[in-house]
Amino acid sequence: MAATRMALVTGGSGFLGGHVVLQLLDAGYRVASSDDLMSMLAVAGVLRERLGERARKVPTRELPNWLVRCAARFDRKLRPLVPLLDSTRRATSDKARRVLGWTPRAPEDAIVATAESLIKFGAVS
Repeated sequence: MAATRMALVTGGSGFLGGHVVLQLLDAGYRVASSDDLMSMLAVAGVLRERLGERARKVPTRELPNWLVRCAARFDRKLRPLVPLLDSTRRATSDKARRVLGWTPRAPEDAIVATAESLIKFGAVS
């Protein structure tokens, strides 16, 4: 049985995150998404706090927007991101809560559960 590729997308209900989720699903990934307007650094903090030594490889710094813009000149995969830098897109799960009666997990719990699953299945070390 082939290993399932997995990905964690923060901001998955936003404009960019939603497109990333769809592309990953189309590529055969199993996707978990967290969206509580958490930055990647905040996600990293949750992982380091709750997973301890198992999160030793989690980044502790953020790539500056100016560097993303510069890299996009040479890597066309980054170019669609440039117009989205320095902007905040807000989305809500209110409709899913209202229509489906759905209650999401706490973002921190979803992030940690995803990381533990990735570790368990050897997708990350």
